[in-house]
Amino acid sequence: MSKLRFQIKSVKKTALGAICLTAIIFACFIEKQCFALPADNVVPLINEQYFPAVHKALREAKKSIFCVMYLAKLSKKDDSELTNTLIRDLIKASKRGVDVKVILDQNVKFWEWGSKRNQIERKSSDAYKKLLRAGVSVYYDDRKQITHNKTIVIDNYITIVGSTNWTYSALHRNNEAAVLIESASVAKEFIKRLKLIPREKVRE
Repeated sequence: MSKLRFQIKSVKKTALGAICLTAIIFACFIEKQCFALPADNVVPLINEQYFPAVHKALREAKKSIFCVMYLAKLSKKDDSELTNTLIRDLIKASKRGVDVKVILDQNVKFWEWGSKRNQIERKSSDAYKKLLRAGVSVYYDDRKQITHNKTIVIDNYITIVGSTNWTYSALHRNNEAAVLIESASVAKEFIKRLKLIPREKVRE
């Protein structure tokens, strides 16, 4: 009798183990299906690889560009500087009928004390003004929140995201890493999130 009980317990344990293992495998499979978005191509953009890839993608944009950039600093001395070129690419795209939207960062000076704490810092004001004068839909984000994105979505298909700001240091000196993803699904997810960023139109 005791031997029979032992056999029944063993069978139950084996069955329970099999069920648990099946559940884990199934959960892993479902997770991959739910969260792994398909991509046609993924291209790493390391250091000097970033500018030519972005320049080409912006020039070839046909329908839309959604650019959210933490820093976009124009050179006042050299208009051929790479950041200036990228800003011109956005303007040219807008003029040829591409729907261009740009969000740049502004913020109050969280690190200061007293009245200085409420002063607004707009690090990309020259780029903002240039885009605004050219008729591009350009905005600042919520001044009480830092928007640290460096993201561009083109034609709801190409997403470029990484550490690279549009500055001399980022495009010439720093070690930076970004990636260009060709995927409608990835672009859709980024657009959905980027549209949630509060926008403020400023007349500078």
